[in-house]
Amino acid sequence: MDVPTSRASGEDWLFYDAPLVLHFSGSAYSDPADCAVVASLAMLAGESLGLGSCMLGFPGYIFRYSKPLREKYVLPPKIQPGLTVVFGYPRFTPRNAVRRRFREVRECA
Repeated sequence: MDVPTSRASGEDWLFYDAPLVLHFSGSAYSDPADCAVVASLAMLAGESLGLGSCMLGFPGYIFRYSKPLREKYVLPPKIQPGLTVVFGYPRFTPRNAVRRRFREVRECA
């Protein structure tokens, strides 16, 4: 079986050579939305530290069905597919953001 050239050369095709990878998965009894809430809060925390982040959904399914990867990343044998967040320092800074203005702000009684 031929191994793809990027994988054979040692390129990280799963996490894009990110300096920090966090994987959030739940037990069999947890709600699948719990992972999304925690991953979103982790992304906000990373943003406050000046890190860029990207949420990935596909590694959770790979971890669920691949025993060698679960062993490599020290994950429990039975997990729900969760979310993975990769963090790193952004290469580019956004310059042309859209400026928005609120028409008015009303106080609710």
